[in-house]
Amino acid sequence: MADEPIATGTLSKTPLPHLLVYLEQKQLSGTLAIWPDVPQQGEIRQDRILLLKGRPVAGRLIEPAKTLREGLLKLFYRSEAPYAFYEGNLLGGAEERLNGRIDPLSLIAESLRSTAREEVVADVLSRVGTSRLRVQPKVDLARFELVPEERGLIELLMAEPASVSDLVSGSSLPEVRGRRLLYLLLITKTVAPYEESSSSASSGSFRGIPAIAPPARPATAPVVVTPSAAANPSPVAQLLPDAADSSAPPVAPERQPITSSEPSAEAPLPAQPSSPPPPLSGFSRPPANRLERLAEMPSAPDDLAPELRDRWQKIVTRGRLMENQTYFEMLGVDKKITSVEVKGEFFKLAKEWHPDRLPAELAPLRPYAEIIFSFMNEAQKVLGDEEQRIAYVRTVREGGGTPAAEKLVQAILDSALAYERVQVFVRRHQYDEALALLERILALTKDEPDYHAMHGWILMQKFPGQDAPTAKIFEALDRAIELYDGHEKAHSYKAQMLKRLGRHTEAMRHFNKVVSINPNSLEAAREVRIAQMRDEKQSTSTAKGAAAGLFGKLLGGGDKDKGKKKKK
Repeated sequence: MADEPIATGTLSKTPLPHLLVYLEQKQLSGTLAIWPDVPQQGEIRQDRILLLKGRPVAGRLIEPAKTLREGLLKLFYRSEAPYAFYEGNLLGGAEERLNGRIDPLSLIAESLRSTAREEVVADVLSRVGTSRLRVQPKVDLARFELVPEERGLIELLMAEPASVSDLVSGSSLPEVRGRRLLYLLLITKTVAPYEESSSSASSGSFRGIPAIAPPARPATAPVVVTPSAAANPSPVAQLLPDAADSSAPPVAPERQPITSSEPSAEAPLPAQPSSPPPPLSGFSRPPANRLERLAEMPSAPDDLAPELRDRWQKIVTRGRLMENQTYFEMLGVDKKITSVEVKGEFFKLAKEWHPDRLPAELAPLRPYAEIIFSFMNEAQKVLGDEEQRIAYVRTVREGGGTPAAEKLVQAILDSALAYERVQVFVRRHQYDEALALLERILALTKDEPDYHAMHGWILMQKFPGQDAPTAKIFEALDRAIELYDGHEKAHSYKAQMLKRLGRHTEAMRHFNKVVSINPNSLEAAREVRIAQMRDEKQSTSTAKGAAAGLFGKLLGGGDKDKGKKKKK
């Protein structure tokens, strides 16, 4: 089945901070579904968070929220809820979707300022006991977005290793907040006991706190398809392979579990759940995209009265303009309008555009009028709230804020998720599947150099002989270089292809480019050294040959003269 999770569990065994840390450390992409702690009778909806390489980028949440971050913070109050992780984008269309790129470390840090499961905090801290802690090298503390009093505790740690009790007592933070912060630093491996050797400290398991183990994935776990694909056959929805399609290969167990000698109540993502999570519902089959539905508006009937025909055409025109309008343009207001004035303007529009205001003759347009009015309603909600309005103005200033821009963002996100599948296919040498999916991605996302470079490389691997489509390979690699001249892999692949064709001089230009981009590229550096040695050897051989010829002529000429003299 398409909606089959690759791993499940409960927040009682895997608290949400541990789960998010694991997903971020493993850079997993897909959809995390979390059910309520105590579902109401017949209630099987769930919150869904779309992650790209472990970082939340979008969500469809049960409780209303102004921003994605605000909505996610509410989830930290759950302690018993079941969860499941799926490969693929299960959010569907843009309706009710909140977007935003969120660092999970700063999100967890913010959540701990208001709530935490104190028994979990106590358990983690008890495992380091009285050991002195130290900050691990090469950690990015800025990602936590700590407030000044929290940074004070970090400064104590940076000054010298100290125990949990010393750090808590020496910090200006309240004891509860100090303990929670140290808990966060431990589960993210930002700090480790000072007594540990550097090798064991960096291994991910220290002083009785085992590393967070990845799931053991079943060899036949299916590829997940976007749930809106059946109802919404848009190009974006079709990016991910359908699990029902027999041509889509099963997912091999790529992330093997890390074993630990000590049991852990926090080990996430159990491979064999004791009971399956509740079935997906609520958002599983969202309707077709609103913009696509507006594009299907019918023409006015021939027998319609002139005034009704004019109103019909006005609705059609407004619907077609909606895609590229900002909220200000949807409401017909100036960007300097106040949040109070917005509501007044919206009420004026509602008298004309509310679907209930349509005469019976325009009834076929009612579904489209509802969509147009829903956009207007969203506009007044955002512009009528001062905080949301400020954030929206910033989005418009950066070139977004229209449904078309939102659609493009979702296309990019879905392409990135689908590209993860391409890389899986490549690792398994399933080049036909990789090419088919990558070409669908490139049809939507044309300006991503990584995708073009991968396209060229897959063709090189699929056609290693004389039948290689060289023109197509160079076209893909040249496009990647055109988009980003410093693309190391594109230059490296092109150098390899030129070398394969015997065009060594051209190949060396690209190998040299790779070395200039990345001096640590061993393969390119080796090719450059071999070429230099070959040139030096050839130069030396040429010089010796020239010298030998010169001396030969001189010596040869002297003997002839001697011979002539003897004859005389």
